[in-house]
Amino acid sequence: MLERKVPVPLYHQLELQLRAAIESGKYLPGHRLPTEGELQRAYEVSRVTVRTALKRLEEDGLISTIRGSGTFVTNQARDDGMIERHSSRLFGFEEDLVRQGGLPAIEVLSVEMYPAPVRIAALLELETGTEVTRIRRAGSVGGEPLWLESRWLHPEFSQALATDDLHSASLTALYETKAGLHIESSRIRISAGSATREQARYLQIDPGEPVLINEYAVYAGGRTVDATRSIFRSDRYAFAFEVFSPHVAQGQSFQGTIPNGGMVSVIRQEVSV
Repeated sequence: MLERKVPVPLYHQLELQLRAAIESGKYLPGHRLPTEGELQRAYEVSRVTVRTALKRLEEDGLISTIRGSGTFVTNQARDDGMIERHSSRLFGFEEDLVRQGGLPAIEVLSVEMYPAPVRIAALLELETGTEVTRIRRAGSVGGEPLWLESRWLHPEFSQALATDDLHSASLTALYETKAGLHIESSRIRISAGSATREQARYLQIDPGEPVLINEYAVYAGGRTVDATRSIFRSDRYAFAFEVFSPHVAQGQSFQGTIPNGGMVSVIRQEVSV
């Protein structure tokens, strides 16, 4: 049940309980959630409270509402059976956007303190539910929406960025140039999904259209600085990989180190115009 005597809004409490039920596997991808009326009765809250909680879950891509059918858990909520690709680091995001698509424009949707969900807490190496800063942003290039992101800052580094910095497309670069952090590496996972209604609204595409989901963490001094989940329009954005054998890579100009006996991946980010 929800607590009435704590300074946490009821819609936020309900969102967290539904999120936990999804992440624990109580509701699997494709499962229908209880109706708004059923949630109202079960938690003794108003319809506005229920709709606000569901809207926040839909913004993060965990659920999708199909008019006349109900609200369903999406395949974006899956955390198993995915193929992971690792890289030493992603460079020049903002520069790539300018070169290929035009000047990026960033809209900061919200900045709030938020209990870290299971998957984000794992990336940040924190206990689930630890209060962290969550920044939600939408980015466009050439006047067209390109991505929607939720970025979670580790408490130790939450003061590294100023408010004005949040309008930069490449926050990772600012950790080095403005905060003096030496970014050592990043770890990224790329998967595919279908846009929810809320995501489609921001990206100006139809619900259900394919999107690329990028989940990555940035590391400095052996610690995780932040963890980000970004939803990209798949019709405009792609990753291109170039893989070199060690003896070839030694003669190339690239940033990174060559693992012993391993291959080197150089990643280029492309924007369709």
